[in-house]
Amino acid sequence: MQTKPAGSAGGFEVAAKERRVAELTSEMSSPDFWNNRAAADEKIKELGMLGDLVEKYNVVERGIAELVSSSKTGKLDEDRFHEIKHVRIAKRTH
Repeated sequence: MQTKPAGSAGGFEVAAKERRVAELTSEMSSPDFWNNRAAADEKIKELGMLGDLVEKYNVVERGIAELVSSSKTGKLDEDRFHEIKHVRIAKRTH
C-alpha cells in the first residue's frame, strides 16, 4: 500500500489548516477580538469549519493506521474491520 506523506493528503494541506486553527485561536484571546463583531463572527465560523475538517481527517488517518497495523499482524478479521469503521464514523458525527 502506497501512502502519501503525513499531513499532505493531496491538496488538503492539513498542516496549513492546523496552523490557521492555531492562529485563529490566538487571535480570539486578544482583548480587541470583539471590536469588529462581523470580523470576529467570520473568524469563529472559519475556526469551526477548519477544526471540524482537521478532526475528521485525523479520525480517518487513525482508522487507516489501525487497519494497516492490524492487517500486518494478521489480527484483522471482518468483524474487527466493521467495528473500527463504525467507531470512526460515530466519532466523526459527534
